[in-house]
Amino acid sequence: MKADANGKKEILILGGTRFFGPALIEKLLESSGKAIHITCFHRGLHNAAFPCSEVSFLTGDRYSSRDMAELFEREWDTVIDLSGTDEQTITAAMQYACGRCRRYVFISSSSVYAPGDLSPHRENEPLKNGTGEPYAIAKINGERLLRELFPCHTIIRPSKVYGPGNYWFSERDYLKRLQDSPLVCLKNDPVLHFTYISDLAEGICALLDKNGTFNVAGAEPASLSRFIKTIGRLCGITAAFAFTQDSDVPFSGLSDRILDLSEAKKAAGWFPTVSLEEGLARTLLCSGRY
Repeated sequence: MKADANGKKEILILGGTRFFGPALIEKLLESSGKAIHITCFHRGLHNAAFPCSEVSFLTGDRYSSRDMAELFEREWDTVIDLSGTDEQTITAAMQYACGRCRRYVFISSSSVYAPGDLSPHRENEPLKNGTGEPYAIAKINGERLLRELFPCHTIIRPSKVYGPGNYWFSERDYLKRLQDSPLVCLKNDPVLHFTYISDLAEGICALLDKNGTFNVAGAEPASLSRFIKTIGRLCGITAAFAFTQDSDVPFSGLSDRILDLSEAKKAAGWFPTVSLEEGLARTLLCSGRY
């Protein structure tokens, strides 16, 4: 692995200032200490403080060909793509990085798995259009391109990540609904593989130098109603449920999505350790909710 003039391994994170990034950087520093230097390339819309010389920040736009060309004027040991969410940005980043980094780590999604009878989902099952959403299709195509361009690559497929700093369909959204009314209307009650943020960060670190595709998810699947009930219980609210197709509760329209984690355990000895109850307690405590 290439090192800089100071002997440090150079890691580039695309994104890294909101939810996944700070947790991952913290774990990278814990596991590698002063042997690495991390550079976060981000839009400058959010700040993340790491008061140490091992972390730097570069401001730029993934949609700018000039910014991306400048970013890859230098070489990197490892590129970790946290923020690729559409076809354009995923494809451009991989094309610019090709030949300019030793390993490319792509954070994909469990959305690549199509609803159906396969449960739990394994990494080697055929992919079609996943959930059918543009996001899922972009991730599937990104995985295919990654395999074509990079002999050394790692694909991580996380599932329903939650925890402190979550900003997208967050635990706060469910709590606010419970505070408005303890009766929650669901379309259905899917069993999902919720993943606490530190488990995801530790999984990425453990698999960072492993070739292949890996599911990374929580310690146990749980129904959406259990997830919501646990939030309520931790905040002193007893949740009740009704079922209607008019529900707009996040994730209530999904089908079951359970992941097989045996590949990650076999490749790196990694397995999640944070239970749903513990993860939500940490999350709500950090939010000052109870």
